[in-house]
Amino acid sequence: MRAKQDRRESGDPAQLLGAEQLEEMRHVGRGHAHHAHSAEIEAADKVMASAALAEEFELGASELLYHLVLVHKDNGVPVELEERYVNPALAPRFLDQDFTRVTPTGYLLDAIPVDELEHTVEALMPTSAQRRLLDVARDVPCLALHRRSWSGGQVVTVATLLYPGNRYALHSRYRTGAAGTIEGRS
Repeated sequence: MRAKQDRRESGDPAQLLGAEQLEEMRHVGRGHAHHAHSAEIEAADKVMASAALAEEFELGASELLYHLVLVHKDNGVPVELEERYVNPALAPRFLDQDFTRVTPTGYLLDAIPVDELEHTVEALMPTSAQRRLLDVARDVPCLALHRRSWSGGQVVTVATLLYPGNRYALHSRYRTGAAGTIEGRS
């Protein structure tokens, strides 16, 4: 996702934030020159999986999950609202981490090999609580990236990453073969 200039908030040129989110497992706290990442923890707790979450995790009903809500900021501006559930059997020390110093994605990538990803992107209107955390007006839609990650056939994490629509646009570029298909993919 590429950040775009919000003419109402900034006169700065557009800057690249969160690029390649769909193609690579990159995270917001690494590798951005002239950017100061910070994070505010809104919730970090243990919850019982709802029927919908149990299905997403491919687990039985009422399984325990770790739950994290985090606001990522770039130079003090909210750029991502992360709501993440984690399978504690696969990442038992997840809630012991200081997520103001390491991102959840960074921790999980260092701790557990990811061998499968599922992404769904949708536009939506944020709830009032989400608007407050992202510091956006009532009429600003968001891009939501829903991600499931597997390791060894087990779902490690289910996350929804919410990006303010006035600060992001979806961007990708691929090389294609003669048939118009993306090279290197079946």
